Amino acid sequence: MLQSSVAGLSHAVVAGCRARGCAAPAAGVLGVGPADIPYESLAALEGGRLAGGDYYGRVRVWDMARGGEQTAELETGFKSVRVLAPLPDGRHLAVGGNMNNRSSSGSIEVWDMGAAPPVCSRAIELGSGPSGAIALVTLYNGCLVAGCGDGVARIVDVDAGAVTGLLEGHTDLVGSLTTLPDGTLASGSDDKTVRLWDMHAHACLATLTGHTGMVASLAMLADGRLASGSWDKTVRLWDVGTRTCLSVLAGPTDSVKVLLALPDGRLVSGGNDRICLWDT
Repeated sequence: MLQSSVAGLSHAVVAGCRARGCAAPAAGVLGVGPADIPYESLAALEGGRLAGGDYYGRVRVWDMARGGEQTAELETGFKSVRVLAPLPDGRHLAVGGNMNNRSSSGSIEVWDMGAAPPVCSRAIELGSGPSGAIALVTLYNGCLVAGCGDGVARIVDVDAGAVTGLLEGHTDLVGSLTTLPDGTLASGSDDKTVRLWDMHAHACLATLTGHTGMVASLAMLADGRLASGSWDKTVRLWDVGTRTCLSVLAGPTDSVKVLLALPDGRLVSGGNDRICLWDT
């Protein structure tokens, strides 16, 4: 096995290595500036682009079809960019993060990614305090839901530029959100619970308990089960219909900060120092 670091291999050479059965897992490294810039959020955009929000309030855009070339850099009004959510029109990107001003009420910025260069088309006030949006998810009707540090999830009508509903019930920050196939919303919180919400009535349908640490991530599996990852170093799989925990995944993992459901039913969890692949 040939091992190398910062070799600058072309895509054609890497493809040839893979075709011969060689280990060539990385196609390149994205990023501009000091190597220690921490990226806190990623989002896939239309046209083969990737957006990354960093700790210093910037969003960089790379064109993956052109070898990861950086095509734009957005200077947001946030101290750090924590969440990115592409809107259904394929043109706009919602950005949320920690506010620079402690007295701020919190906001979401909506950027027009079709403009050259991209421009911030509007800022929508959340009334959530300086922590702003910690989680963002797009609903089927095009609205957004923002999970905030005050324990409230806010429904945001982007076209109207306003908060149109509140999902109240969590007793600590809402750090993860995902939509279910039937239109129900799931929210995970630092209060160690997962809540299911009726988005028509803006009402809580159920509270799923069992985690002993903060719930930091959620994902829907291909078969309809809901996965929740926690700082208690476990992943719980839930039957949403019966509101019951079907199984607990625990093992060589640390705090589960991110979850990704693969199309074949497997689940990826990520924490502080490792990524785990689960057969669910």
